[in-house]
Amino acid sequence: MNQEKAKKILFNKRASKVELRQALAFMLGYEYEAETKEKKKTIHNQCKDIFCTTYKSKTGLDYVFTGKDAGSLSQLIKKVEGMLETVTEENVLITFKALIERLPEWYVKNQFSLPIINSKFNEIVSNIKQDGKQQSGISESYKERVLREMQSNSTE
Repeated sequence: MNQEKAKKILFNKRASKVELRQALAFMLGYEYEAETKEKKKTIHNQCKDIFCTTYKSKTGLDYVFTGKDAGSLSQLIKKVEGMLETVTEENVLITFKALIERLPEWYVKNQFSLPIINSKFNEIVSNIKQDGKQQSGISESYKERVLREMQSNSTE
């Protein structure tokens, strides 16, 4: 920094606190290193990153995150916490990541958004637990009988 630059910073109404401190230190003959605070990422931001990364990898598009998505994500995190026996940040992140990565294919292709995932949470979790198998409520024996009847009717 030089004296002219420090003077410009001091008279700039939009100068940041860090810039002002650096200019003041220079003018007083001190060396000033701006402290860099490492922001600890909140669980919300970490889950947002997980979702956006997974969305990008599955669709090839960037997810446009809105206020509605933020609210849905907060509710999803609470629902995930409610599923866990031991609630730790690590457990929530692992479970949330598994939920998003194992999302049934239909949701990925048609309804891949946080509000939908939040509103259909129970159905999605149930589907994931069944390894994606759809239960129709119709027994296999009934399906076989209908198929046999259809085949016999078509040969007549």
